[in-house]
Amino acid sequence: MDKSIVLLVSREQCFCLQVLFCSTEVGRTSFVRQLEADFHIDTSLDVVSQLSRFIRCQLFISSMEGGQVAANVYNSPNLEQFFS
Repeated sequence: MDKSIVLLVSREQCFCLQVLFCSTEVGRTSFVRQLEADFHIDTSLDVVSQLSRFIRCQLFISSMEGGQVAANVYNSPNLEQFFS
């Protein structure tokens, strides 16, 4: 799965400086805050909610219907739909 994400980001010409992966929610939250990322993509509502105060723009990948988590958090069921 990680390889497909990197390929999609490359194909869409997203000029990212860093694409990082972490298997734990605590780890992701910690390193995203420490790196002061400009944009963050995640599938965990908990991580996105915790980072909404610190990260300027986030993408929450989820098929769940509902309201927006925060003003700076975009919702999409998958990466392809967001970038198209």
